Amino acid sequence: MAQEQSRFAAAKAEALKLFKVSQRTKSRRHPADPIGNVIAVGAGPRIRHGRIRKEKTVHIYIESKLLLAEIPEEFRLPSRVLGLPTDVIELGPISKTRPDSANEAFATPIRPVHPGLSIAACNSGGCAGAVALGAVTKRGDKRFILSCNHDLSDGDNGQSVHQPSKIGLGNEIGEVLEHLPLVDGVEVDAALVALSVEALPQFPTFGRLSSSSPIAPSELAPVVMDGPKHINSQGVIVDDSCDGCLPGANDVYMKKQIIIYREDDEFAGPGDSGSVVIDRRSAQATGLLWGYSITRWGGGYGYAGRISIALDELAVELEV
Repeated sequence: MAQEQSRFAAAKAEALKLFKVSQRTKSRRHPADPIGNVIAVGAGPRIRHGRIRKEKTVHIYIESKLLLAEIPEEFRLPSRVLGLPTDVIELGPISKTRPDSANEAFATPIRPVHPGLSIAACNSGGCAGAVALGAVTKRGDKRFILSCNHDLSDGDNGQSVHQPSKIGLGNEIGEVLEHLPLVDGVEVDAALVALSVEALPQFPTFGRLSSSSPIAPSELAPVVMDGPKHINSQGVIVDDSCDGCLPGANDVYMKKQIIIYREDDEFAGPGDSGSVVIDRRSAQATGLLWGYSITRWGGGYGYAGRISIALDELAVELEV
């Protein structure tokens, strides 16, 4: 197992060269050159016609596939890297989640607040995009909301945060205290909200976490998410350490990202950013969702950073 992990780590590092070429030549690439379409690399099970297979491969992620017959041989992506098989995976455009719902989580004031509700940063000019109340956390005797940075902090602290997101002003539940900047090399999209109302650490359908300690993401681990738009959404981790320059993050190079796949439906949708991804076997938190995409096969991907990094960087622990 250790030897296999070492081999795939080396192959992933080699495949990253394709990504770097992609970024350098993006504006002047040949229209039939898929290398210019590479957005990220990782490793995990082969995904064929929308179904997860047993074979482990080096993942080369692209936004859209071309027909093989349309690609000159000199431009084709490698079928193997350092002797290991590759899988070219079409993710579609990766975009951060945006609000698009009028359900209770988005439109009804709920107290005490709890994970899975929709929140937004608001001021006299209106409210920013909605994100999820991800988790209730604590630092000593103070309590906080953990969610994502994009749309919530807008690069600044001190923004007032309201629930529900659709009503906004007049329903303040706290203010942005800290955030992790979205810069090259970032590993998690996260922000911390100081609470001014009561909160329960209970997820809508999942209930409570089994431990305040997160669990490291692992390949093929079954996971679940209780978000404002997608409740009890279940998927499988198909990549536990993906690196790439994801378009939905304004071309920020993100490291060690978790990619979750749901074969039969979309895993996440507008307004779910900031939701906690939970390992179903251990009932422990593993990721913090920031984006999603939908496949041509009817399934969907979710993109998350490791929640352990957010907790460490923001110096809080999960409340259970």
